[in-house]
Amino acid sequence: MIFVDTNYFIRAIEKDDRKQTRVVEELLLDGANGLFLLCSSTVVFFEIYWVIGKVYGRKGTDLKKILDNVLGLRFIIWKERELLEKSVEEMRKYNYDLEDAYNVEYAKNVGVSELASFDEKLQKLWKV
Repeated sequence: MIFVDTNYFIRAIEKDDRKQTRVVEELLLDGANGLFLLCSSTVVFFEIYWVIGKVYGRKGTDLKKILDNVLGLRFIIWKERELLEKSVEEMRKYNYDLEDAYNVEYAKNVGVSELASFDEKLQKLWKV
């Protein structure tokens, strides 16, 4: 099994380094064809969100589509895939940041009955 780090995803998305992009595309193709098992982590997913948004300036619908596309690579194992997919869906639906949508979905997923936060935006999302 091969762990795919943030910079590989960034190269695949931005294609801003030809040599690295070719390496990434080969690995992803091999993974898609079942030659290797590929996996990544929730932390990497959040790093993708941050780098694509802050460094590359992607916003709104474009950023959400990128996140959907990353999760759409079904041959990559994400331990929390369902939670991440639901978070991106809530992010799109209510126009919240990924971290807020994720925290609310995570809390609901583990059976939390109350949210302790001074963040009014997060409190609104919790009540939805």
